[in-house]
Amino acid sequence: MSFETGGLRIDQHQSKNFFQWSVTDEGRKEIGQKVILIGGTIITTVSWCWHMFLVDWMKDSYSTYENRHGRSMESLAGENKKVGALSESFQQLFTSAQSRAGLKDHTMDNIDIFYSKSLDAVSAGLARGSQGAVVGFPEHMLQDKVDLESLRVKPGYNSFHKGYRLPSNLCEEAIEDFQRTMVLTPEEREFVMARELARVNTWAALRETVLFPIMFVAHYVLANEINTRTGLIRKSRNVRWAVQLGFAAASLCALIIVKNFHLFETDQEALDAVCKTPLQAEIAMNFYQKTLNRNKVLREVLGPDSDGGYSFTPEGEFQPFFYEIPELTSLRVRRDYCKDLRHSLD
Repeated sequence: MSFETGGLRIDQHQSKNFFQWSVTDEGRKEIGQKVILIGGTIITTVSWCWHMFLVDWMKDSYSTYENRHGRSMESLAGENKKVGALSESFQQLFTSAQSRAGLKDHTMDNIDIFYSKSLDAVSAGLARGSQGAVVGFPEHMLQDKVDLESLRVKPGYNSFHKGYRLPSNLCEEAIEDFQRTMVLTPEEREFVMARELARVNTWAALRETVLFPIMFVAHYVLANEINTRTGLIRKSRNVRWAVQLGFAAASLCALIIVKNFHLFETDQEALDAVCKTPLQAEIAMNFYQKTLNRNKVLREVLGPDSDGGYSFTPEGEFQPFFYEIPELTSLRVRRDYCKDLRHSLD
């Protein structure tokens, strides 16, 4: 590499020497140490921020407080923690679910609740950690009669979309279907709150935080072993890249599978914690069935060939993202698990 009047000139011979050095034992060892140290640190930091540290950002993203009061985001986090911002029934629901979810007093102090813009309840964080956790509840889940005119249907997070509005010319049958499937009984509300509290009371956030750096390091070590044991290190770069791209795709698939299994096991852990009697398990089963029925109604009302079909399947499931495995993430799987749980508790 040298500087000339026309700019920076890269010595091709020096570049070639680097690639030759990178396949030597010394080069591979030094590069491997830097990749694991720097890459592992970056992935660990991002994972920690996403799953544990930025819970207030998640709360601000889902909260309805800014919409109703027109306040800036800087004041949102502090204002929404005030008792006056939440209804008394919401606070009572939160405190009444403590014993059922198995949380201690100091753990409850680490949890913030808020009104969520999402269609269903959301939660994030580690209640046992110093950063705490958040639980968001959509206001329509707390109402005895849903205000369909002001309802915004927001199946997933999208900062650019405020949610679908229902048509103003709904027939009486559609209105009755909405009220029947969207209004929760007091027992179902208690179940949803207890389930979300039980979720953030698990070690799920910590497990997900360490999952990504462990998978990254494991992939790099195994990829290095493949190069050594199969003799790929002596092949051309194009051959090595082709094989390693295939191995990277396999590692990505493995990560997706592990993440989906972890999500399913976390939900099972939460359901086991809050369903201790056959009646509680039956209420949970009925809630998931009611959610499926609600989604079917929303699909038909919003249009199966447009917004409704984009958000929901004909069976009432949410349309899965590319990284979701329906056999592990679907509502029907959780409904059936609650059904089996009820039979086991009889």
